[in-house]
Amino acid sequence: MIHQWMDNIMRRRAEQIGRSLLPFLEEQETVLDVGCGTGHNADFLRRNGPWRITECDVTDMKRVGPEPVLFDGETLPFQQDCFDSILLIYVLHYSADPARFLSDLRRIAKRRLIVYQSIYHSHAASRLLQCREALFGKGAYWFSKRLGYVPDFPNPMIPSGYMNLSRIREIFQQSGWTVQKEIPSFLPVIHLAKHLFILEKTP
Repeated sequence: MIHQWMDNIMRRRAEQIGRSLLPFLEEQETVLDVGCGTGHNADFLRRNGPWRITECDVTDMKRVGPEPVLFDGETLPFQQDCFDSILLIYVLHYSADPARFLSDLRRIAKRRLIVYQSIYHSHAASRLLQCREALFGKGAYWFSKRLGYVPDFPNPMIPSGYMNLSRIREIFQQSGWTVQKEIPSFLPVIHLAKHLFILEKTP
């Protein structure tokens, strides 16, 4: 019963995220979901479009869909220009070297990278982001593990750092990506936002 309740929460979250991604994915595209987690995001996309989706992560926490391709968190085990689009949904802040990581994503992408990332717009918001990560990242993983919802692995969700808008734009530029579209969604009152970035490979 508790697992079904948690699956419903993840499905609703995936639907909210997935519907915002649909306009930016073209028919018959090959898509890579990096940091696929429980698999609900990719599952929503499979049920709502003709895309061929591959999933990868540092551990296998899948609840739905096929097993993910596992990687070391920095270098992806794929050939050059493998995927039309790559999804990076609330994952970038876990990378120890985000510019290097994005450079490797550029290697395997044919054209597009779609990034969802929480961005702070004030010092107070950066502290709030740390607290939120402790609750909904590490805390949620610990809770899910205790309930047997995910396997008993060491927590893979250890943030390496948080980013403001200027920093993430700098990282994009350093790694050879050009921002084509940016859609912020600010949380009420506080200077904290969820940003959707649509990026193309810089020639």
